[in-house]
Amino acid sequence: MNQYELALLVIKESDIDVVKDYVTKLSGKILKSDVWEKRKLAYSIRHNDTGIYVFLHIEIDIKQVTELRKRLQFNDVLLRFLLLSIDEVKVTA
Repeated sequence: MNQYELALLVIKESDIDVVKDYVTKLSGKILKSDVWEKRKLAYSIRHNDTGIYVFLHIEIDIKQVTELRKRLQFNDVLLRFLLLSIDEVKVTA
């Protein structure tokens, strides 16, 4: 299982649960969730001037990443999303 950071821009807080369901249905785990308050956007996206930023650290099998991207891409509740792979950071002292 690989770790990823999923950054989302949603309209309502209830839309976050839809994305969390996608991850769990694909046998993934949500390790950490960070939800920011509603913020004004720099420009209007689909006639929305405000949005909620959500950052999820997830663990999911690499074979399921393509399916997750497809589900996120064709979801109307998301204004934007970005899925990034997290490499292990080794600290040497």
